Amino acid sequence: MRLEVTLTAPAAWCSLGRTSKGKISATVKTMIRHALLAGILSALFATLSFAADINGRWEGTVSGPNGDFQIAFNFKVDGAKLTGTVEGPNGDVPIDDGKVDGDHVWFKTHFDDSEINHDGTVSGDTIQLKVEGPWGESEMTLKRAKEKKTSLNSVRYERSAGAA
Repeated sequence: MRLEVTLTAPAAWCSLGRTSKGKISATVKTMIRHALLAGILSALFATLSFAADINGRWEGTVSGPNGDFQIAFNFKVDGAKLTGTVEGPNGDVPIDDGKVDGDHVWFKTHFDDSEINHDGTVSGDTIQLKVEGPWGESEMTLKRAKEKKTSLNSVRYERSAGAA
């Protein structure tokens, strides 16, 4: 025994969205463009939502001519823009032209008259940075700093001179 099923659509369905010459109508083309644009924007927002979260303090060690020294980066991300400061032995230096794209970060700092370029990859609580400055190229590894918890007992209140 053999069973055959044939499905047919009404003729009006086959010509839906087509002109009398068989071409796709402008309305259908516009709808297709809007659907494609919505898909592209959805993919873009999904990519941005998976950007690495590097907000906060990151610490590392740098080797210099006078030995190793500690350095800290305080990052603030707003969308794809990266700002913040770098704390080193000579004080705080602002981060310029910073960007974040997924797990890739790059930014500039300036020390005296020199521009220092940083290019890094984020992996969990680690950032591997390639640094290029007047000395040439070097690499450093940054680790996310652990937040210091403060108990209520360690908070000190001071009276101002005029308070009773």
